[in-house]
Amino acid sequence: VMDEPLSYADVVRSRLRDATPMPSLPTVVETLHLTTRTLQRRLDEEGTSFSALLAEVRRERALELMRRSGMDNAAIAWSLGFEDASAFSRAFKSWTGLSPRQHRDRLRD
Repeated sequence: VMDEPLSYADVVRSRLRDATPMPSLPTVVETLHLTTRTLQRRLDEEGTSFSALLAEVRRERALELMRRSGMDNAAIAWSLGFEDASAFSRAFKSWTGLSPRQHRDRLRD
């Protein structure tokens, strides 16, 4: 049986997971040799978007970094491609309902 070809969403997820700091949309389209519009169209056909994939991978990596590293919020924010720690904190709270500090406190208990 032939393997399914990778979807554009899978390729974008892989690019986001493999780079630190996480790349922006212009960087991703450049490495894929596509235009922004073409990538947006392809992802749209697959029922997703760059921003949805970015949020998904950032959330997954944030939880992993908080669990497995001693990194502070500023370092995690940088590695996930956020402007600053407060932008990371707002995003984290929107994903989990908890602030990064509340999440860390729960991990310790």
